[in-house]
Parts: sequence; C-alpha cells; structure tokens
Amino acid sequence: MNSAKKADRMLWKRLAELAKQNWPQLSGILLLSFLSTPLALLMPLPLKIAIDSVVGKQALPNWLLLITPAAVESSKRDQLFIAGGLLLAVAVLASLQSLASWLLQTYTGEKLVHDLRAQLLWHVQRVSLAFHDRRGPSDTSYRIQHDAPSIQNILIQGLVPIVTSAVGFVAMLLVTARISPRLAAISLVLSPVLFLLARHSSRKVRAGYDEVKQLDSSAMLVMHEA
Repeated sequence: MNSAKKADRMLWKRLAELAKQNWPQLSGILLLSFLSTPLALLMPLPLKIAIDSVVGKQALPNWLLLITPAAVESSKRDQLFIAGGLLLAVAVLASLQSLASWLLQTYTGEKLVHDLRAQLLWHVQRVSLAFHDRRGPSDTSYRIQHDAPSIQNILIQGLVPIVTSAVGFVAMLLVTARISPRLAAISLVLSPVLFLLARHSSRKVRAGYDEVKQLDSSAMLVMHEA
C-alpha cells in the first residue's frame, strides 16, 4: 500500500513538472473554461425578459433600460427583439468560447504528449540492455505510443474540468440559494452522497482499466514474438 502511494506521489510530481512547462497554455484553458459558467448562467436571461416583460407586465431590468432607448419600454415588439438579440449574443459568445477552448486544448494536449514521449524515448535510450531483454521492445513501444497520450486525459480532460466544475457548482448553488434556500440546502446535502458514489465507482473503473492495459500490452508482446 505504501509503495502504491509512493508511486502515485512520484507520478503526480512528474505530471506537475510537465504541467509547469506548459503553464501559460493550461492557464488559458482554465480561464476559458471559467467563462463557460457565466455564459451558462446568462442563457436563461433572455427567456426571462421575454416572459416577464413581453408576455407579462413587468418593466425591463434597470441595467437594460440604461443601454436602450426610452421608446423600447413601451413597445412589446422592441422588447422581444432585444430579448432575441441577447439570446443570439450569448449563443455566439458561448460558441466562440467553445471554439477557442477546443483549439487551445488540442494544441496543448498534443504538446504535452510530444514532451512526454520525448522524455520517455530519452529514458529508454539510457536504460540497460538487460531491461530491454526482460521487457521486450514491444512493451517499450506500447508505453511510448499508447500510454503517453493519457497525460492530456489527466491534465486537460481530467484536472481542468474538475476545477471548473467546482466553480460552476458553487455559482449554481449561490444562484439557487437566492431563488430557493430550501432547494439549495437539499442540493448541498445530496452532493456528498453523489461524490462518494462516484469515488467508489472510479476505483472499480481504475482497477479494470489497469487490467485491460496489462492485457493489451501482453497481446502486443505475443504478436511481436509471433
């Protein structure tokens, strides 16, 4: 157990070193991911304006009255156009955010894989010939070719979504608390239960994933020997 924990600490240390080399790109991905939360919160706003002000009889929000002509307040059609324009603007901003995030994630992920493969190749060239005789060339090639891309799954598809999801959870909880404190309390009580269930399932998935990777590597060795 201690050896497994020590290996995990060593693994995270090496991942931190690779992440440090690419911190500007990872910081950009994190910032772009943070933008998705306010954009998601703004998406229902045009619908609220259309229902409350166009269909209903409520006045437009004060911040909207400050940037629109005075005639808009008395025209339902203009108010509907403004609500539609806001919906279109939020959708365009969300699409631009998704595109920029995808481009930066793709570039950073490929760079991380390239850097890790370069380090693995340099390490393989430095180990003894007895190691290659014991493990075989197919196992080494498998690690470099198929295991190295896992770094982008850990840092980009794993760590970044965890941070952004935590921020989004807090933001959604605050918004829900303003609407209904009781509903926010219920969500807060259920969250630890969902977290424990997800953690329990992830342990089983990890054990199965390790077994599949070992079988895949063994199959590559058998094919090479054949």
